[in-house]
Amino acid sequence: MTYTKEQLREIQLKELELLKYFDALCQKHHLKYVLFYGTLLGAVRHQGFIPWDDDIDVCMPREDYNKLIEIAKSELDKNHTLQYSGEGTEYFCSYAKLRDENTTYLETLIKEVDMSHGLFIDIFPVDNIPDSKILRKIHCYRTYFLVSLRMARVKSLCTASPSWKVRAVKHCLHMLSMLIPKKALEKHINRVASKYNSKQTKQCTVAVVNSISESYNIFLRKEYFTDTIPMRFEDALFPVPKDYDEALTRCYGNYMELPPEDKRVANHNTQVIDVNNSYLKYKKQKI
Repeated sequence: MTYTKEQLREIQLKELELLKYFDALCQKHHLKYVLFYGTLLGAVRHQGFIPWDDDIDVCMPREDYNKLIEIAKSELDKNHTLQYSGEGTEYFCSYAKLRDENTTYLETLIKEVDMSHGLFIDIFPVDNIPDSKILRKIHCYRTYFLVSLRMARVKSLCTASPSWKVRAVKHCLHMLSMLIPKKALEKHINRVASKYNSKQTKQCTVAVVNSISESYNIFLRKEYFTDTIPMRFEDALFPVPKDYDEALTRCYGNYMELPPEDKRVANHNTQVIDVNNSYLKYKKQKI
């Protein structure tokens, strides 16, 4: 789905509201987080959203992430939902999303999945990784395999690739995943991802992602999440790593260089986006 500049801006502003709500909750309970990935890039390069971007990413140390989940169970108002692994619906990601229940963000492949489908921000937990390069790679790929196995429970996600080989692999993963109780698999993913959190290591990463692409398979310094400064993003200030230049360089290389114009588009396969009406309206209509 493509949208006009006006529609994109409406989406961005609604997500900014979500970010402010999240920030207020974190400040109230002294939870650490930083803007990261494309949102950090937007803050540094554009002082707000990347003009063609339609999502927000934040990262939290696992300890703060777990506290957020417990706090959300009792403190979120009826207009917001925190999705996370093990929350009881068919939500399939191993990181969290804070959703606006009064909006709609229906993605084509997962519109039938029994979960909230409001506009959201992504909340990634950060975990320690071993200092050994070999153990580090083993740990990250092991976690990625388990995350892929969890996602494969959603059959519609296994049929999307144009490659029959990829579809065949995903079909095998789907059959395997259905042999494992969902709750047991979710607990195992979190246990494996946080395996090194009780040990003193030099680096950390976001292991529980849906992609092993270069931008996410990045090894990060712990100081990015403890040594922070406020930075303007749109009309407010939010925490970012003090050494944001090094963090962005690790993720994107020459991050100040704009991509080619044909790459300046949002990459989400959405069917319906509505900033004024709840997804429940569309679910009833069986869009």
